[in-house]
Amino acid sequence: MPDNINTSSQPNSIVFIDSTVPDYQSLAAAVAPGTDVIIIYPTGDEINQISDILADRHNINAVHIISHGSPGSLQFGNSQLNEQNLHLYANQLQQWRNSLSINGDIFLYGCDVAAGDNGIAFVQQLSELTGADVAASDDLTGSAALDGDWDLEVKSGLIEAPLAFQVGVMEAYNAVLGTTINVTNVTELIQAINDANSESGAYVGADTINLAAGTYTLTSGTYNYFSGIDWGNSGLPVITSEITINGNGATIARDNSASTTFRLFTIGGASGKLTLNDVTLENGNVTGSTTGAAPDAGAISNISGIVNINNSTLRNNAAGDDGGAIANFGTMNIQNSTITNNTAQGDGGSVDGGGAIENDGASATLNLTNTTISGNIHNGSGIGNGQGGAIRNRNSAKLNIVNSTIFNNTANSSTGGGIFVESGTVTVKNSIVIGNTATTDADVSGTFTSNNANIIGNVGSSSGFGSDITGVTAASVLDPTLANNGGSTLTHALIAGSPAIDAGNNASVPAGITTDQRGTGYPRIFGTAVDIGAFEYSLTTISLTVTDANADETASNTGTYRISRGTANTGDLTVNLNIDPSSTVTSNTGGTFPVDYSFSVTNGGNISGTGTTRTLTIPDGQTFVDLILNPIDDNYGEAAETLKLNLAAGS
Repeated sequence: MPDNINTSSQPNSIVFIDSTVPDYQSLAAAVAPGTDVIIIYPTGDEINQISDILADRHNINAVHIISHGSPGSLQFGNSQLNEQNLHLYANQLQQWRNSLSINGDIFLYGCDVAAGDNGIAFVQQLSELTGADVAASDDLTGSAALDGDWDLEVKSGLIEAPLAFQVGVMEAYNAVLGTTINVTNVTELIQAINDANSESGAYVGADTINLAAGTYTLTSGTYNYFSGIDWGNSGLPVITSEITINGNGATIARDNSASTTFRLFTIGGASGKLTLNDVTLENGNVTGSTTGAAPDAGAISNISGIVNINNSTLRNNAAGDDGGAIANFGTMNIQNSTITNNTAQGDGGSVDGGGAIENDGASATLNLTNTTISGNIHNGSGIGNGQGGAIRNRNSAKLNIVNSTIFNNTANSSTGGGIFVESGTVTVKNSIVIGNTATTDADVSGTFTSNNANIIGNVGSSSGFGSDITGVTAASVLDPTLANNGGSTLTHALIAGSPAIDAGNNASVPAGITTDQRGTGYPRIFGTAVDIGAFEYSLTTISLTVTDANADETASNTGTYRISRGTANTGDLTVNLNIDPSSTVTSNTGGTFPVDYSFSVTNGGNISGTGTTRTLTIPDGQTFVDLILNPIDDNYGEAAETLKLNLAAGS
């Protein structure tokens, strides 16, 4: 949800600042008078957010967009606006002109947006769509010491409004807004990370790497040794600067036939900050010496940096010791993601844990929100091995779990199939921990802090769960199948009548969280209260109406039913229909008369079935379909006939 910082009761210009640009707070605090400042966070489509805000504004002289960029592309949080997708946003961009004054200007501060022929063409097209004069940068924007400037060199039209920031602020800003790099293969990805890491300075601009859709297969790793500790091999360069990787649905994977084992990412040192959006990490496999952290974390080891994981999947990774997917020793935020089928083995020489995640050390903080952890295993053997089939928290680490689902994880030969707390502070809010397996304390083990709005299947010897829902079976709460229930990640859907429905605490939902794990189209609160877990249960109301009641054989006149799901339009929706017994038309062969009609469906829908039952699909992106009754002209003389359709159970 955007933050609105009003600097004038009647602003004549508006500044949108991407929260991922370096030191954005200083920029927000120092805009010129008479400016409205909006901070945009990567919680949805940022272009849509800007359009929604502008829809309520009028007679604006200037719109300033502070973000990352690359030639011919504006990178705003998780969203790109470029030559290739301008047409997809055309309707929205054309509406921007309604918010601008007759001589309104748009300023694009992102680095290199107007560079080259592609950049110039992008600026011109944006000007044509919005009806505004547009100015944009063709080089680095920001600190002169880092080879940047505040000149917007390329212009389409006459720019009359001033820049958003006062001169002193621009001179004092010691960063550049960062560059965006588009990559299509592993070689380019490795080079892009190395280029980002090679920058220096306290506030060097964050870099954004956009992956083209596809699989990026890593075949070898590089050994890492930091601060006297063996950290094992990493397939990608160690992250030592601020980097955002937008996956666009891509997969980064270790080649199973690689001659060496290695994890995918290592974040080294306090300067390392990695944000992953919409990417799958799989098949990382790390083993090594039993000292240090070499055999920990098949996918990501965060040594002391900051890691943000959004709308992503970590699956089928393996570690020889702790944390099948993740080992966190710094700060990590995981949101709207799924962690599944990861394995930690345990070396047998020490107490091991964390089939999916190991959260370790007084400097470690892990925040899980709207996330599903399912089907992970710690296979350690021996006394104390295998603790925490999903998560182990130890050595005074801090763990915060909100609206998440932890199900079907296993701690072999030990305790805490879901979560094991050796030490530290673990807070659980609005979350499901159920259906996990361990020798003792199947779901949770240790000391917890609860908001009394969780579902814990087996509390066992754990403490801290007061009036939470406990002692219920997984079968009464959720669907055991990890499935595509909408969105970019797999989830466990709640079943009808689940005790999780409307049983959460709205006050525990973090600010800015407006959807469940699945994202846009799936509100986080549906009904009187938030549901417990990562999935929000909602029933879509289906309506069946007749919009054209008459059909005629001889005149080739069709009849029309409309099947609607209101304003919802996300995901394919199956609707079951029955032909009412009172109908007098012939709907299948085998009788005296031939078939009287056929069906067709508009808006990309389809219909199947025979006899008196039909199954109709409203496709993703559509709120309704029209079911067309097509009369079949025959040689039989027949009286007027009727066809009555009913919605069937399950719709």
